[in-house]
Amino acid sequence: MPTIREATKTLYQEYHGKTQYQRYCDFINDTLKSIRKGHIDYCFYIYQIEELLKYEHDKLKVDWLETERCFRVFLAN
Repeated sequence: MPTIREATKTLYQEYHGKTQYQRYCDFINDTLKSIRKGHIDYCFYIYQIEELLKYEHDKLKVDWLETERCFRVFLAN
């Protein structure tokens, strides 16, 4: 039976998978791809809208959906 120190050393040697920041970037990029194709997408936080505005500041349209408690995002024609 390994000691706690040995188990910890082997468990935490390397990380497999995406970081939280990488997942966030994927979400923003997927949303941008979707709305640029003319689709409607959804965001849940103001900081996500702020991020989208960095790339589509002139055409981004946002509606707050009260019943769903999220934002609908799309590009104006």
